Amino acid sequence: MDTSRTSWIPIALAAVVLAACGPRIEVVRMDPMEFSAQRTADGVRVDLLDPQVLFLEGSTAFEERRYEDAIRKFGLILRHFGDSRFGKAALYNRGLALLAAPRPADAAADFSTFVSRYPTDPDAADAWQRLGQAASEAGEWERARQGREGERRAVRVLGVTR
Repeated sequence: MDTSRTSWIPIALAAVVLAACGPRIEVVRMDPMEFSAQRTADGVRVDLLDPQVLFLEGSTAFEERRYEDAIRKFGLILRHFGDSRFGKAALYNRGLALLAAPRPADAAADFSTFVSRYPTDPDAADAWQRLGQAASEAGEWERARQGREGERRAVRVLGVTR
């Protein structure tokens, strides 16, 4: 049997096995995190601020009707991670929590910010409607009218069905 034609097979097989077992580099994109350190009577307290964790905690607080906790959690996202992927939803959800608190004037401010920053977002029509509701509850009649008009305009422009 002539082995000269097949003598390369064990070498190639070894090269393939070694290449497959070599080190791999996997890039994992993570949201930014911040650490906060404060001196206390007991020493130093370090808190980790993670936007995903804050968003889940804020959402849970809202579902459990702990609106002030939800407002605080969504506010931390806006303060520290406003440009993250959670920023837009945190702004809208804080508005909902403020409306439920009830703090309608503050809610109207959040919804007003939302529609000015994200006028073509699919949630813009809802934000206009919530702005009108919050302004009405706060006794801001002109702003309530503008919210209703903004909702009608957004529904027409965005093609949102109601």
